[in-house]
Amino acid sequence: MKVNRNDMTQAIVREYLEYSQATGHLTWKTKKHSRKVVVGNRAGSISTNNRHRVIKFLGIVYAEHRLIWLHQYGVWPIGHIDHVDHNEQHNHLKNLRDVTQFENNINSSKRRDNTTGHVGVWINKLNTRKKFMAELNWKGERMHYSSHYSLEAAIKARKNAELFYGFHINHGIDKPMESSTTIKSGRISP
Repeated sequence: MKVNRNDMTQAIVREYLEYSQATGHLTWKTKKHSRKVVVGNRAGSISTNNRHRVIKFLGIVYAEHRLIWLHQYGVWPIGHIDHVDHNEQHNHLKNLRDVTQFENNINSSKRRDNTTGHVGVWINKLNTRKKFMAELNWKGERMHYSSHYSLEAAIKARKNAELFYGFHINHGIDKPMESSTTIKSGRISP
């Protein structure tokens, strides 16, 4: 049986898959659609880019977090699923938000090629006095751009700009490497 993505419903997903609030995982309830399925085992595998889990389900590959959204809320997410703690394998409902691309961008991880350890802070090698730069782009425009004598002052300027423009508190954190995270005091942390 193959079900078109647009015809996939909460009832179909719930017929084949069980969501665990405790683990944030989907497990197989039945092996009706595939002899390879083991009832009770976690569905899917890590994607080839090693970022999130994918599940081949009724002939189509889905991101686990999108199937969880449909399983729990009965509708596909309208926008992007943002993992609040940046761990794309952590699929507890408290860690998932249906957001626009813009909202997803203001909760992004620090890039691997970051040289100062802080998002939006860089070293200006042309200016020997005020060599630490803080910048913030907002909706494609440079809204905050300043030069500083110290790295600490540039970091503070960038953080203040993030607060002013409403960036998510987790914006700029390191992407978690392990797939296990904990939820403490209502805030999700790696």
